[in-house]
Amino acid sequence: MKRGMLEKLQKTLAQEKLIPQGGGVLVALSGGPDSMALLCGLMRLRQTMGFSLCAAHFNHGIRPAAQEDEQFCRTWCEKEKIPFFAGRADVPALAKKEGRTLEEAAREARYAFLRQAAEAAGACRIAVAHHRDDQAETVLFRLGRGSGLKGLSGMALQNGAVIRPLLFVSREEILAFLKEEAIPFCRDETNSQPCCARNRLRALLPELEKVHPGFSENVCRAAKLLLRDEEALEAWAARELAARLGPAGLCCEGFGELPQAVSSRVLRQYCAKAGLCAGLEERHVDALWRLAGRPCGRISLPGNRQAVVGNGVLSLQSALDERADPKEFCVPLAADGVLCVPDGVLELPDGRLCVRAASRPERLDALWPMGCYVRPEALEGAVVRPRRPGDRIHPIGAPGGKKLKDFYIDRKIPKERRRWPVIARGSEVLFAPGAGFSAMAELKEEDGAAVELRYLPGRQQDCSLAKAGRTGPEAIWTHKTEEKTNGGN
Repeated sequence: MKRGMLEKLQKTLAQEKLIPQGGGVLVALSGGPDSMALLCGLMRLRQTMGFSLCAAHFNHGIRPAAQEDEQFCRTWCEKEKIPFFAGRADVPALAKKEGRTLEEAAREARYAFLRQAAEAAGACRIAVAHHRDDQAETVLFRLGRGSGLKGLSGMALQNGAVIRPLLFVSREEILAFLKEEAIPFCRDETNSQPCCARNRLRALLPELEKVHPGFSENVCRAAKLLLRDEEALEAWAARELAARLGPAGLCCEGFGELPQAVSSRVLRQYCAKAGLCAGLEERHVDALWRLAGRPCGRISLPGNRQAVVGNGVLSLQSALDERADPKEFCVPLAADGVLCVPDGVLELPDGRLCVRAASRPERLDALWPMGCYVRPEALEGAVVRPRRPGDRIHPIGAPGGKKLKDFYIDRKIPKERRRWPVIARGSEVLFAPGAGFSAMAELKEEDGAAVELRYLPGRQQDCSLAKAGRTGPEAIWTHKTEEKTNGGN
């Protein structure tokens, strides 16, 4: 017997464990058929599966009928007693200002609002209504752009807090569910207009179904198989990276003996750990791969960075004038048990520092070498600043402290990294990005909470993960801006 939408939704939630028991789910509600089906399906399942529900609608300021859609969503949620959040932005103006496509600007503004709404609602998951046909469109779109395995794996069932419970449900099954349950919905007239590549590709799917019956389902099956291969290669690369990563950089010995599918992923992961994500393209990775096979040399990379090879080690350095002294600054990190970091990100002269409260991680070295987890108490009175003469650090496992300068020399830290800022209390350095952190900040066995620190060199790096919100024991560390917002609660 053919399963319907509700049964497939319940099976996906249960098998994939997308929602923790007792957790809260925020549904991204546009008012269209897909999001209305998702909301109503989750409403049916929330009691038996043990989760709470709320909804959020974002007005992009693009369509004249958008105000009516917002009112429709609000009225429906009020009738069904679903907590409702609404947000809006002038996306066309944002796209023009930032030089982005309308679709890119809309997506970024929408997800920023959804993260804020989820945090305000106390929801641990954000459910979006992408379905099987959307997945097929995504894979075909990325295929046309020449994507590799990662892109052809399509959209993930879960990406952080974002979940896609309808990813195995077809558009036809969604419409059938809406009809059977007499559920109203809005129609977005722009979805049928050939105004963007997505819409034109969507119009081709019915014809492809005629050529290959079950086309969308087959494409999604292929994407799932490709995802398995991608995950295996990423895991292999992660093991290689862990074995090759040292204080001075990435060891290149025997690098050419690895399959290029693995070695290129090692390089991407190394760049990500070093804070170089934005702007890194395939041509940069290919250039890095060739550089790793040479005895010495250097290449330019995005974000005012360069890669340098020498003595069998590849390292990422600043491409800025190294002769200039670091700009002086001193920014407090925590005082009176409160993180002094609005939005979890500090903009520094030549990079960013991401700071967030977190639960104790399973792997304490997961962020190494550009980040670490430290005890919350250790940051009391700490600041981020350039290194100074007389700075000292107490390396983990060492009987006592030593000069930071000697620590850098002993660990063969490249001179460029010695210019990166440090987190310190007085002259005691708690964390030196790319080098190490102090035993005074090390998590103890009994610590259940931590503070995550990540330094991203360069001026155009992506700190979106830190902006996405905090996890874990938030009662220990809260942002001052939120303290004002929630002070009356």
